[in-house]
Amino acid sequence: MSRATRRNAFGLGRDIPAPIRRTVRQECRFGCIFCGHAIYQYEHIVPFSKVRDHIPRNIALLCGTCHDQVTRRIIAKDAVRAKRLDPYRLSRRWPRSSFYPNAERFPVVLGGARFISPRTALRVLGRDLLSIREPECNDGPIRLSAEFCDDGGETCLTIEDNECKLNPGSWDIEAKGARFTIRRAPRNIALRIRLLPDQLTVERLAMQYRGVKLEANERELKIFASARQSYQLAGWVNSPDVGIEINQKAPCSVIEVKEPVRRINLLGSGGDYTIAGRQPPNTEISFWGGARSLTMNADANVTVGGTPPTQDLGLALSTRAAMSLGLGDLEVLIGAGARAHDLSLG
Repeated sequence: MSRATRRNAFGLGRDIPAPIRRTVRQECRFGCIFCGHAIYQYEHIVPFSKVRDHIPRNIALLCGTCHDQVTRRIIAKDAVRAKRLDPYRLSRRWPRSSFYPNAERFPVVLGGARFISPRTALRVLGRDLLSIREPECNDGPIRLSAEFCDDGGETCLTIEDNECKLNPGSWDIEAKGARFTIRRAPRNIALRIRLLPDQLTVERLAMQYRGVKLEANERELKIFASARQSYQLAGWVNSPDVGIEINQKAPCSVIEVKEPVRRINLLGSGGDYTIAGRQPPNTEISFWGGARSLTMNADANVTVGGTPPTQDLGLALSTRAAMSLGLGDLEVLIGAGARAHDLSLG
């Protein structure tokens, strides 16, 4: 076989077509057939040099360790063939993979929102869905835990103290290097996540958790109250206790600034805005048309003014303060305990 052409003597290319790879993943239950590890390689049982076509039943998923043992003939091909019929995950135990985050300032990226060293990046209805804890020993890795659901509310991936587990009931789970892609159907991506030692990135997300809907792509993180009402979040938050917290909204203020800030820009989006808490005399609030009302308590001590922007709608805030936004029946708190953040919402 020529390395230049990547074809064997029968003219078959080494690249396995996507539908064949998907069938193999589904039949092998998305993990190594021997140990269930979720990081795997495609292994031809009858060697690739001797086959005329890529046939799913002749291809198995093997992790790097098991693949090496097959290559060195510690595991026989007959054992691979037999295990292909009864893979490790046939019992519906979840495929797993461990990783070792080692960055001192570990960033978590949710679409267009970047949280640097958060204690909790995402909390929904009182549950931490993405959090970081201290190492268990001085030279150990930080501990990452997470739970992701698909848009039907079913858990599709969990991480518990750096061990990643994937739901074998998913329609398709694809692993390429450090990237996992989970699909509910053809061209329907529930989650695409990349796990690196120095960063976790959620590249795509279509998730619903107890009625709260979130979507993410490379440009933004979107939080929905309904099909027509949502916020798009982009920017960064440095060292928050909680990056984003979503709860059922109390029947009171829509925006609450909990620490003194220098400038608040309200770019009217049709809501009722309340500024609460005593602010320093030089605080400026720019209030641009579209909102129904703006309320300040007696201690707010701020000035109101500003020139409307040409296009931008939503709210922009650059400060250490946490920011609380009303969204239908939900309240979204952003950047609690952060050293600083630079966020835009629309």
